[in-house]
Amino acid sequence: MLFRSPTKLVRNTKRAHRGDLSHFLKAFGADQAWMDTPDGHLEYATRGEGGFTRVQLRTAEVLLGTQAQDYLKFVVLEGAPGQGKSTLAQFVCQVHRARFLGRMDAVAEIPEVYKQAPFRLPVKIDLRDVATYLSGKDPFDPENGSIAGPHTFERFVAALIEQGSGGVSFGAHDVLTLMQDVPVLLFLDGLDEVPDLDHRERLVA
Repeated sequence: MLFRSPTKLVRNTKRAHRGDLSHFLKAFGADQAWMDTPDGHLEYATRGEGGFTRVQLRTAEVLLGTQAQDYLKFVVLEGAPGQGKSTLAQFVCQVHRARFLGRMDAVAEIPEVYKQAPFRLPVKIDLRDVATYLSGKDPFDPENGSIAGPHTFERFVAALIEQGSGGVSFGAHDVLTLMQDVPVLLFLDGLDEVPDLDHRERLVA
């Protein structure tokens, strides 16, 4: 996907997010191009005295960079199955997790370029589980037993955290308080793995 100018990329973005994207591109000093290369990298061009200079970024570098943290509130990753979207989600979340837990041995192995952004509490969510929950079934029960409503996204996140914490009580109100008090990264993964099209539409809506 090649956009000949940052302005064109901004025009192809929903109006509500155009300002954020414009500031994001300006933070890189992008003058001419922003493209997705065949090897999965992003490139942009800046104008200098000797002409244009092309700069290549890895997608993880963008998501873990200060520019994205400052200007991009919502990011959608597109790609065919098997192109590494889930692997990228796992990597980005693990970088934040290692920093949060003070795992200095793991942090030391992370390239410096991925450690520049401010910390966010990572919450990786499998959208197949969300679809199951919103349909009134327990995604954490092997038999997918029924659960009492209301079946909301906030209650799902609370159930996910409670499940991962070993059963420590955590409710929807705790989720809202957490997101108000702590910078959170919500990584929603696996939309293409939700088989029911009606469920997909509900998730996107």
